[in-house]
Parts: sequence; structure tokens; C-alpha cells
Amino acid sequence: MKKWKVLFAIFSFIYVISLVQLPFEDDLTISDFFGAVTGGLTLVPLYGFAYQVVVCPRRVAQLIAVLNMLLATYLLYYGVLVLIGYFTIGQVIATIFCVFFLFVFIYPQYMYAFKCEKLWQKDV
Repeated sequence: MKKWKVLFAIFSFIYVISLVQLPFEDDLTISDFFGAVTGGLTLVPLYGFAYQVVVCPRRVAQLIAVLNMLLATYLLYYGVLVLIGYFTIGQVIATIFCVFFLFVFIYPQYMYAFKCEKLWQKDV
């Protein structure tokens, strides 16, 4: 589980950096605040899976995981469109990297929400 704790730390660091830069944006919109809130909610199942603790009700974890899977599906679709439109070796490498990043981001959320049966039986 140490690798998931490191992954949680990396994503937490990225989230904190995005929060710190938020007040310095030139064109701050409501979508920036929405992104900050959803980014923070995304860390909840990542933390729960990394440390094997129940942080929120299972339905909330499942909702967060499903919403992030839908977002990842949209991003993959958009990535394929960009790849088709601008087919270069650099774009192929960037797309492969992004797909790997999305998988690493979604996997612990899915496992926490849908596959950690022992975790949910012992607490909530």
C-alpha cells in the first residue's frame, strides 16, 4: 500500500498547488471554484484506498468514482479527437501518457468504492 500513499501525496501536492495559484488567476470564474471543490472531493477516495480507512459513506465514494470515470471517458474521447486531428509522434506519446495518468487516477477510486468489501464490512 505504500505506492498508493505516495500517489495520494503526489495528487495532494498537485491539488494544493492548484489551490494556491487560484487567487492569482487573471480571469477567475465560477468553474475555477467548482474545479477546486471537485478536485478536493476526488482526494477522499484516494485517501481512503491508500490508508485503508473509511472516510465517507460507500455511496458517496461510488458517486465520486462514477463522476470521475465519466469525466475520464470524456477526456479520452477528446484526446482521441485531438490525436486524429493532429497526428504526430509527439501527440501519440502525449496521449499515451494521459491515458496512463487517467488509469492511475481512476484505479484507486474504483477499488475503494466498488472492490474493498472487507473495508466496508468492518466500519460503515
